[in-house]
Amino acid sequence: MEDGFICVHLRHLRIVVSVPLTIFDVKSGVEYVPHMRTRQVVIEEDLLRSADRVARRLKVNRSVLIRDALRGHLQRLRTADLERREREAYERIPDDPAEFAAWDGVAVWPER
Repeated sequence: MEDGFICVHLRHLRIVVSVPLTIFDVKSGVEYVPHMRTRQVVIEEDLLRSADRVARRLKVNRSVLIRDALRGHLQRLRTADLERREREAYERIPDDPAEFAAWDGVAVWPER
């Protein structure tokens, strides 16, 4: 069997069917993607029930919901860190008001 293909042998016939990289196993409801691995996570029952309700409403499985939530959380953490670092940089080396004084007359919106 080659990656990305399913081989079916029927009485000396070899049929190769191309399938997408994501395969959904209907029996177990588990998504299989070759570049992912299964992990065990401890989660509270009420949080799991809430996640399952939202996953059903969005028509995705629990794994997709958790992956998307984790990606979003990590992105928010990264953004907060970048904002903090930028704020600290401006605190260390503040803007010089004289540097932008020449633009004050140009940047004013004309009155009607």
